[in-house]
Amino acid sequence: MPDPFGSSYRNPKKGDGGSKKVAELHPFGAFWVRLISSGCWTGYIPGAPGTAGTLFGVFLWQYFNRIDIDPLGKFVFLTALSLIGVWICTLAEAVYNQGDCNIIVYDEIIGFLIAASYLRPGTYENEFRLVAITFVIFRFLDIVKPVPLRQLENLPKGWGVMMDDIGAGLITLFIMGLPPLHAFWVKTLDLTLKVGGGN
Repeated sequence: MPDPFGSSYRNPKKGDGGSKKVAELHPFGAFWVRLISSGCWTGYIPGAPGTAGTLFGVFLWQYFNRIDIDPLGKFVFLTALSLIGVWICTLAEAVYNQGDCNIIVYDEIIGFLIAASYLRPGTYENEFRLVAITFVIFRFLDIVKPVPLRQLENLPKGWGVMMDDIGAGLITLFIMGLPPLHAFWVKTLDLTLKVGGGN
């Protein structure tokens, strides 16, 4: 049975610019790789594809964090999505013939889901303030890439695409979700619990 994603692959270098043919992918497989890696085409939005992809992550968060699973289950689920992302982003680099090209925003989506995994939608009144701060911190880290995020970006294939955003998500999760820091944000942003919040 032929592989719908093709079997010829060479990892393109960052900045390759698409000058070399790196993979032969079946059109059906290439379509799904483009759809998933670009965050349902949000990565094609000109000017700020990473920001657009992260906003799509905010949209998905509204549904993902309502899933009734315990923290361990959420960790396993996000880990599985991250590992799938390594595979998808490796294929996407081949499809676009460029290492970590801007169209690939699956990494931003997963990174934000990790960053905001501490918060269940509907927990606080005016919680959009908390979501906005989470968004800004995550995007700042993803753009500036302090140590060790820059080093993680240099990992090979889809690992380099995913790991810096996963790292940015984990740092943001620590800043926003660690109980003493979370209490600080709740007080600073003047948030109040909803009756039955988070249900």
